[in-house]
Amino acid sequence: VADNFGMKFYEEILLNAHKYLNHVSMDIPQIVLEIGPAQDQIESLMKKLSYKNFKIYKDMQGKRRWLTVYY
Repeated sequence: VADNFGMKFYEEILLNAHKYLNHVSMDIPQIVLEIGPAQDQIESLMKKLSYKNFKIYKDMQGKRRWLTVYY
């Protein structure tokens, strides 16, 4: 099992993303991450890191599966 239910990797990616992203368009997601049930804290992490423009999409079974971030 990954540290902190895998949240460590998401936190590292999201903490450093600003170094690599371009301010292209608010219509095109700059980050797309697959998430699973273990990452139920992802919304709290996004707020903690001051991300405001993100959306979580569900898969065909209705489970939260994709995190998209607009930068």
